[in-house]
Amino acid sequence: MKKLLSALLAIVLVAMLAFPAFAEGGGEPIFETAFNLVDNEPTVEYDEWDIPYNVWNPIPDNTAINPGDTVTMVLSYTVPETVEGYDERLVYSIEYITEVNGVDDLTLFEAQGCPGRLECDYEIGICYPIAGEYQNAVLEGNSLHVMAELGSTVIVVLRGTAAGNEITGSTAVTIGQYRFPAQFSLCTVDKGEANGFPSYNAHWSDFFLVQKRAVEFRSEDGGVYTMYVARNNHYYRFIPSSNNLGDFIPVDENFEDVGELLDHDDSMYATLADILTQVVEFFDLTYIQTAFTDYDFIGEGEHYTFEYPFAFGGEAPVDPTDEPAPVDPTDEPVPVDPTEAPAEPTAEPAPSDPGVPSTGMISLCVFGACAAAAGAAALTARKKQK
Repeated sequence: MKKLLSALLAIVLVAMLAFPAFAEGGGEPIFETAFNLVDNEPTVEYDEWDIPYNVWNPIPDNTAINPGDTVTMVLSYTVPETVEGYDERLVYSIEYITEVNGVDDLTLFEAQGCPGRLECDYEIGICYPIAGEYQNAVLEGNSLHVMAELGSTVIVVLRGTAAGNEITGSTAVTIGQYRFPAQFSLCTVDKGEANGFPSYNAHWSDFFLVQKRAVEFRSEDGGVYTMYVARNNHYYRFIPSSNNLGDFIPVDENFEDVGELLDHDDSMYATLADILTQVVEFFDLTYIQTAFTDYDFIGEGEHYTFEYPFAFGGEAPVDPTDEPAPVDPTDEPVPVDPTEAPAEPTAEPAPSDPGVPSTGMISLCVFGACAAAAGAAALTARKKQK
């Protein structure tokens, strides 16, 4: 594992040299974020358990790209265990959206550090992993969406076919809640519509208990909301009480009552009470609350977004092979007879082209200046608030 983290850190550090990403108003990098062009073939290394893993080596952003070329790119970032300067609720939602232009048939080739996606049969209590799929990374077309986790070092590898000579795009990193579905440490909240009015559903999977847990907030008339609590997609209407938690009664797929109230000594009652209590306490709600809006779940939509543009392709780096011939310091200068008249010039000297460097050394200096300018341009960061 140490070798894996060292390899990932090496990628991030090399990437930051070519693509520094800084926050607005300061010089601190935001989670060491970078998006880089890499070699199509990785270097294979082994961890302490002799398990092989890929190390993706960055290549210069201006490496020549031709239409039809296979191109491989890597999104990399490291999020610490704690993030200072933001409300605790905000840092549980760190979203990466990377838009890639100029690449056809883009695929999510590999991910390291992302939790794998699980397929669960909640009725019999079994979960198993789905190879090549990830819980927090989704690619739709040319848009990669990753929900980052605290205390994670991640690389996501994309591969596709170049449509032209240039690949452009940007990575937007957003800290905070600003839209639905909203991602929290406890759950995800979706906003929908029921009976013609807004509805909300807070849901999560408890993989330890192998349970799908949810609380649905629905209104019949747009004014009074009812809370429905579910285990494994079987919903129960919650009936609040003024002096205790309340009761639960099962409902059908149309959220109509069926059956009898649960006995308070029933294990299902204890499970539903636990699910509802977690949601009520997390969002600072009450058991007798009957009105809900977006504000209850995402507040005023406070968030901070940092944009990191990128561009790959263009002219390849100059190979400094055209060096001037070295001067032999042992050669003596040819003496000139001062009595001899200078020879008549036979032709005007050819004018030099100032736009073409005459030596490899000058070419490297020009390339270095361009790289510095490109690095400065990549320091774009801005703050969005609704």
